[in-house]
Amino acid sequence: MGTQVATRSATELAQDTAYDPFATAANDMAGSNAIYAKFNGNSGEFSYGAQSEEVEAKERMAANVIGARRGWICWKDSEVVEEIMVPILEGRPPAEHTLTDHGPYQKNDDGSEDGWSEQFSINFRLLGEAHDGVEITYKSSTRSAMRPFGDLLKQFSREYKSNPGKVPIVEFDKGSYMPKEKKHGKKYFPTFKIVDWIDEDELPATYADGSKADE
Repeated sequence: MGTQVATRSATELAQDTAYDPFATAANDMAGSNAIYAKFNGNSGEFSYGAQSEEVEAKERMAANVIGARRGWICWKDSEVVEEIMVPILEGRPPAEHTLTDHGPYQKNDDGSEDGWSEQFSINFRLLGEAHDGVEITYKSSTRSAMRPFGDLLKQFSREYKSNPGKVPIVEFDKGSYMPKEKKHGKKYFPTFKIVDWIDEDELPATYADGSKADE
């Protein structure tokens, strides 16, 4: 399954430490060769790769929560001017007041603003047959995604000690809300709920076609 999904040793390392980075990160929110994914907040489409292959609602993915990262990204004039990401296992990223000021910043037509934004990054392995086991990296700095990421970390924090050496399987779905500025229309956000835990070595046999083999 490669290095993108949590291994037994990494899980046990997290269990052996008194510091619970997942609970801490959840309370605070909210170098890979994987293909990058994106979530469109206007349409609710979750896709990856150059061909924008879509991940449908209710599809399942193996999640590398152990390797998740959080931090900051700074945008200016539609370009990233600096990015600081810290593995969750290493603790909190630097405080916002310590970040370099790259201003002046401007407000964009879509309501977003330049400057520093909180960012979260996580890797998934898609289990559906149509995706051929591809591994993707999903990054987001939108406020609407921070709470779902925090919810995922909270659930992981509650359950991972009871599932030593196992990988969490999450189900992708999406929610929606109406922003204060209604002229922009309904907005969508992704959700990732842990629905199963499985030994890494059992993944190919159990989820050979993207669903449990005995179902």
